[in-house]
Amino acid sequence: MNWRFHYCGGKMGYPSYVFLDENFAMLGPASGYMQPEHLSKVLAFYTSEIYKTKKWEDYEKEVFQR
Repeated sequence: MNWRFHYCGGKMGYPSYVFLDENFAMLGPASGYMQPEHLSKVLAFYTSEIYKTKKWEDYEKEVFQR
């Protein structure tokens, strides 16, 4: 099986992103084009380590419903 397909949960789009922690454990996949504003919020979720204290669904409601 192609590793890219595996890490994207069997749902590959173009482009595809896979977010990894410092130990290369997968934090989450994303696929498909994102507008820069949307992508920056997704990146903030991982780079600011918000994922350690908040579920994606809760973060999404908080940030994207404004």
